[in-house]
Amino acid sequence: MGHDEAEPQGSLHRPNQDWYCTDDGEEWPCPIHKRRMWTYYQDDHLRLEGIMNRFRDRAMVSGMSHEIATARFVGWVRNPPVRQVKRSI
Repeated sequence: MGHDEAEPQGSLHRPNQDWYCTDDGEEWPCPIHKRRMWTYYQDDHLRLEGIMNRFRDRAMVSGMSHEIATARFVGWVRNPPVRQVKRSI
């Protein structure tokens, strides 16, 4: 798995206890983590969905609602994250 060009090597993009990314402060899973996971599990989306379901369950135990946790942790798995391309004018 390669790393994003704009990202410092060693960035892990893991969740903190409040479910925000430790590297970029975005809601976790952040866009970079989603792309990494999607790339790594590109041939096994069911496994990725199972992994993200476990994160969803942990977030719900910590107080996140089922609807928000499902959308945030599992909703993106069946729709690949899109890399935003900068356009020059």
